[in-house]
Amino acid sequence: MIELTRLGARGFYLNSDLVESMESVPDTTIHLTNGKIVLVEEPSDEVVRRIVAARRAIFYRRPDERGPAAARADERRAQMACREKLEQYLRSEGVPFEVRRHATAFTAQQVAESEHVPGKLVAKVIVVFAGGSPAMLVIPASYRADLDAAARALGVDSVRLAQEDDFETLFPDCEVGAMPPFGNLYDMPVYVDRSLAEDETIVVQAGTHTETISLTYADYARLVRPTVAEFAHSQRSLAGAHT
Repeated sequence: MIELTRLGARGFYLNSDLVESMESVPDTTIHLTNGKIVLVEEPSDEVVRRIVAARRAIFYRRPDERGPAAARADERRAQMACREKLEQYLRSEGVPFEVRRHATAFTAQQVAESEHVPGKLVAKVIVVFAGGSPAMLVIPASYRADLDAAARALGVDSVRLAQEDDFETLFPDCEVGAMPPFGNLYDMPVYVDRSLAEDETIVVQAGTHTETISLTYADYARLVRPTVAEFAHSQRSLAGAHT
């Protein structure tokens, strides 16, 4: 159950499993599987965030009491929920997108090679902690982040890279390292390197190591509202600098 506010009325609790689709026209309109329609005060991205949070609570509840097989099944369902909720969010905002499937790839550059697209078009997500708070850095797959420059962009003295355990806590609905660059769905600020912002279309991971979503950068920027800065360098240019 998630808590929402009916348009012009009081708060209520909604069974998130009944949500079929959402629209912003301009009010957030939720279509339920039972045919009912609910208008709520919350924006669609906030509804999606609450649904994801509710799923996390269900899928990751006391796995030790249910055995490893049940825990693995829960994890698979949560990962699917990440992609499905992201698709639902994009549809609710009227964003055209394409879902792609590829061989298992564990790095953004491997995703680019598997899908036969330039690495500059594939968004690589790097999670850092600045002053104890997480933030997303989003750069092209073929680029390398400059953490000192990232710290300056974030207005802090230094940042530290998130560890695997942090990913499991921050993005429990995603396979480790496959989180989409939609920090607005995870209460996390997003910083995009200017080199990626120059692309017309970008490819992002969708919560698994076998699926991506492609969309225009303009639509991505409209939804996420990232801060654009310069904190990454092409690995090719870095290689040239060392020869």
